Parts: sequence; C-alpha cells; structure tokens
Amino acid sequence: ALNYIHSHDIVHRDLKLENFLYESKDSSHLKLIDFGFSKVWDPNIKMHMSCGTLSYVAPEVLSKSYTSQCDLWSLGVIAFILLVGYMPFSGSEEQQTRDIQDGKFKMKPERWALVSQEARDFVTSLLRVDPDKRLTAHTALEHTWIAHRHTYKTVEVDRSIIEALRSFGRASKFRRCCMEMMAWSLSNEERAKVRQYFISMDKDQNGTITLNELKDALEDKFHVPDDEARQIFDALDTNHDEEIHYSDFL
Repeated sequence: ALNYIHSHDIVHRDLKLENFLYESKDSSHLKLIDFGFSKVWDPNIKMHMSCGTLSYVAPEVLSKSYTSQCDLWSLGVIAFILLVGYMPFSGSEEQQTRDIQDGKFKMKPERWALVSQEARDFVTSLLRVDPDKRLTAHTALEHTWIAHRHTYKTVEVDRSIIEALRSFGRASKFRRCCMEMMAWSLSNEERAKVRQYFISMDKDQNGTITLNELKDALEDKFHVPDDEARQIFDALDTNHDEEIHYSDFL
C-alpha cells in the first residue's frame, strides 16, 4: 500500500497500527485508512508541517524538514511493535522526542532473541535517523525478509471476466459510466473476487496493470488479439496515464 501511494507521489504522514483495518471480521484483506494528513508531494520540495503521532513520527518531521521517507520510519515502528509487542519509543513526550532524534530505541534481549536476523535487519534499516540511508518503500519490498513472504496465490481468470472486459471495451461512453456506477454496489465477496483477478494480472505487483500485462493475461489463454486488448485497455484507462488502477478495473 505504501509503495503504491509513494509511486503516485502521495505521502501519508500518519502511519500507525490504528490506521490499518481489516475489510471485515472474516477478511484477511488489510486496508490503509485515514488520509487526513496525506499530501500530494513534489519530490523536489521538502515538507515542513508538523503532523502525525509522536510515537511513530520520524526525526526529520520533528525538525520540520522532511520527504516521503518519513512514512518509512513510521513503518519501521509498526514492524517493531508487531515483532516484539511493545513500542520502540515510550515515556514522557520529552523522552520520546529525544530518543527519536537520537534513533535510540529499546531492544529487550529476551524479546529480540525470538526474532530472526532478517527481521531485525528490516526494522533497523527503517529506523535510521538519516532518511537517505533508510529503506524506501520500493527497496523495503525487495528486502529479504519481505520478499520471501510476499507471495500471491495465482488465480486463474475465468472466461466471464474476459467477456466482461470485452463488453466494456466495446460499450459506449454512456454505458461505461452506468457500469462504473454499478460497480460500486458490488458486495465485499464480489469485490474480493475482482481484486484477486486484478492481483493475478498485476505481475510486478506495483498496484497497476500495464498494457503488456493485460495483453499477456488476455492472450495467454483466451487468444484476444492485440488490437482488441488495446481497445479494452484504453476503455479502462480512464485518466489516460497508460496504467489501469484497481478502481478502473473494478
């Protein structure tokens, strides 16, 4: 989720455990929420607004000069808590501020003895005071501890989905608008199924489907010609950025 928003120049600025919620009681699908402090960010301009929750906030945010890398520090705090069950920075506000600025977090030996070296390295690579030495969202996904676990079950796309895509590609603009409005009334179960198809087509797992990824999915089993695949792609690519986003696909 973080890699996706960063790749579209959006910084969250308030990452914390409370802002990740399950879609439903029976779902294993987590969603990142609460974009109240989020900002469309120009990589060439640093941000200066104080925001976020102190226990999760990066040192450079306290100094009021920061980039999207502030989110990676917060992600490190979240990973720390999930692995050992306590906050890396605690105590009075003054104590927390000092420890965050120094990058000094509490590592209880009896807890960390149960954590693998790869997981420790992941956390410490995120909780680096210098944001330039911190993992980015992209390199965090490539870290050994994540890469070995970040797998998706292959879902075979059935013919009904292909026919629906073909129908959408041939539909008039008015009919497409009607279909788009109807999509938002799908049940959670129906959305989950569509999401699995989307993930299956998104081979590089960057959160969007390119023309080549769509062509591969359509040609592999259903032998949809390239010109029709292009027609479907153009119909789904509503903002003409040469990518199909999940909301487009839905």
